[in-house]
Amino acid sequence: MVLGDPITLMIIIKLALAHLAAAHVGAGAVVLAIAAVTFILLTFEEISNWFADRQALVESDKDNLAFTLQQKLESGEYSTVQGVFNKRTHAIPAARTITSQRIDAQLADTHAIHELALYN
Repeated sequence: MVLGDPITLMIIIKLALAHLAAAHVGAGAVVLAIAAVTFILLTFEEISNWFADRQALVESDKDNLAFTLQQKLESGEYSTVQGVFNKRTHAIPAARTITSQRIDAQLADTHAIHELALYN
């Protein structure tokens, strides 16, 4: 997979997230639990702090990528999946889903063109 292809990467991350969700509901499945949190205002600083807390995980494998995948819902709220994705194994060793009423300007700029944003 070419890292420069955001469409392919977004599809693979969405498939990996769907696989995690399906495995989570399966009987006896042992998978990563994805935390769900809610914010009134989600800020770029909050996103950065979460990644900073997981810096060792991100740096533990050169194929680990820090990402956010964001969608604006029909309700006007935002749904953001934040996590670490391994582009070699297609695993997501850490992730959380965030629902927020608003996002700050810096986060809006980050997702202005694509649903998927990569961080380094």
